[in-house]
Amino acid sequence: MIRKHASHLTNTVRFSDTIDIVAAPDATAIARIFMKRTLQWWRAPHVVDDMLTVGIELVTNAIQVCEEYADGQWKHLPTSKLIRLRLLGFQSTIAIEVWDRCPSEPHVPPFNLGRENGRGLMMVDALSVSFGFYPVAPLGKVVWAELAVTNQQAVSA
Repeated sequence: MIRKHASHLTNTVRFSDTIDIVAAPDATAIARIFMKRTLQWWRAPHVVDDMLTVGIELVTNAIQVCEEYADGQWKHLPTSKLIRLRLLGFQSTIAIEVWDRCPSEPHVPPFNLGRENGRGLMMVDALSVSFGFYPVAPLGKVVWAELAVTNQQAVSA
């Protein structure tokens, strides 16, 4: 279920790291390296696989909407293809947030076994404790997901 409220933002942030990425073909590779190294630094290697799966899905969606949105009225702006990826470490969860300039809400399409695409957010929903989005003024939105930290030593850097 997509939530329009980021409940994780009411928790105390223990660690955070952010990277701005141009929504280009190599953006997912950059995001993957950033997430993997950050989680290793935070001593949370046991969540790397799920976080990479969730994170790459959110980054890929942001790249796609940036492409569509940048073709319109904002294409002359150099930042129109910029996305922001942020990891937040809490006591028992790690959240990922991906910002893009497109204000449209993400949606989870109905399940269809024959469909070749459109299952990404269902996968995000399945792997995360919760996920959703919130609008960002004056333009854009943040799509976020929160994953459980199961190892007590995690996020102790």
